[in-house]
Amino acid sequence: MSNMAEAMVSAPDIEIPVSFDVLVGEVVPKLGPERLHALQQAIAVALRAHHPAQSAAADQRESERQAAIARSRESRRQSLGAQEETSRLFDELMKKWGIDEVEPVGPERLKELMLEDGIRPEDNIASREIIAMREE
Repeated sequence: MSNMAEAMVSAPDIEIPVSFDVLVGEVVPKLGPERLHALQQAIAVALRAHHPAQSAAADQRESERQAAIARSRESRRQSLGAQEETSRLFDELMKKWGIDEVEPVGPERLKELMLEDGIRPEDNIASREIIAMREE
């Protein structure tokens, strides 16, 4: 075993009388979720007592993290609401234009429909319109 592994797990004024390897390899896996959580909480309390400045900074970071999570959830809720409103307005517009029952077509079918309407691909109508708009 290395010196690191043989060293006792400790913090100032806190000593756990087992090596780190034993603690991690044998003790922790045998703990149930509740006891493991209780151990984590006890260690956190002990460390806060010995490092109040770090504890205050950690508490501040946790507070900021929780605030960011709350803002993110609110933003997501608003976004979903806006998305529903946009979808509703789009459906109304499609109905107003009389194309609410039209199914989308793929590129092959679109090309066929354009050819049936007399549009020739070699005329490059779309490209010409884009160029004209850029020149305006």
